[in-house]
Amino acid sequence: MNKIIINSLSAWRSSSAKCHTRMLFQKQRDLKYFHKNYNVKQTFLTSIQTNNNNNSKINNCIFSNNNNNSTCFRYFTSASAAEQVEEISVDESNNTWTPESRRTGALALKVGMVAIFDEWGKRWPCTVLYLDNCKVIQVKTPEKEGISSIQVGIGHKKLKKTTLPLKGHFDKAKVDPRRKLCEFRVTDDALVPAGTEISARHFVPGQYVDIIGTSIGKGFQGVMKRYGFKGQRATHGVSKTHRQMGSTGQSQGPGRVFKNKKMPGRMGGKQVTQQCLIVHQIDPVKNLIYVRGSIPGHKGNYVKIQDTKKNWGKRAFKEAPPFPTFIPSEDENIDELDMIVVEPPEEDFFGYR
Repeated sequence: MNKIIINSLSAWRSSSAKCHTRMLFQKQRDLKYFHKNYNVKQTFLTSIQTNNNNNSKINNCIFSNNNNNSTCFRYFTSASAAEQVEEISVDESNNTWTPESRRTGALALKVGMVAIFDEWGKRWPCTVLYLDNCKVIQVKTPEKEGISSIQVGIGHKKLKKTTLPLKGHFDKAKVDPRRKLCEFRVTDDALVPAGTEISARHFVPGQYVDIIGTSIGKGFQGVMKRYGFKGQRATHGVSKTHRQMGSTGQSQGPGRVFKNKKMPGRMGGKQVTQQCLIVHQIDPVKNLIYVRGSIPGHKGNYVKIQDTKKNWGKRAFKEAPPFPTFIPSEDENIDELDMIVVEPPEEDFFGYR
């Protein structure tokens, strides 16, 4: 019994010693990483030093290159210090829309569905999308990143729940932390500066849009619900297998089940693209977009909305949309704006008039 206790104590001491030495080696490695491989520099604003000599906190961290071609950190005490970082210059001189131009999309919050009646009395089921302060976070150019794309963010996120690299990423764009980020590929003439707001008036009533979202998860389902199988007979020759799929393959010929066979499995919870939906109306005061039809996802989910890729024929723009995006005038009063509704058809759907 004493030998067992001694062996267990020795094993515990050896394991704890290994853990302790592992932690020490990790700390030493981290210190070498920061002090030897990198040239750490702290730059503090003189205004903040004079006001808060003893209470200055590091809020932002941005990478930069020094003269010795070695990467170094640049720490800032406020978002105003991050303004010293060099911004990406965007050429706004060539801002004429062409049919080959590809504008940026936006992130929106699915609010729910509502029924809207037009002047003829026709009922249109519409999905309400809310653009919760959607702004451009990053601009990627062919000269620097090799592609032309725009990263947008939506929602509000607490500063204490934002990581330090993301704080520097948001401070570089001079925006508050965002809850959701996504990226849209655009043409070179559709780039907009970082910090630009993408409002509901970026889209035009009557245009066709594509909406990308995550479908509602249904769990593990059978083939009748998942793929719409007919099932087996309800009476003769069937015993407790009315909703089963039946045979899954042949006999000795292949001797196996072919790939991509439709079988029971998990349904939903995947990315779904709903194409060619019509924008019915826009509320510029509340920054809402009313889209005809349903879109994937629960209420409260974030979805991507962008101009349809099938932009030919009747789905093409009748007039030039706001390009590269809608920028309101300085003397505009948003509270006095009315709802922008799509033009109703000239003829009555029901033939009453």
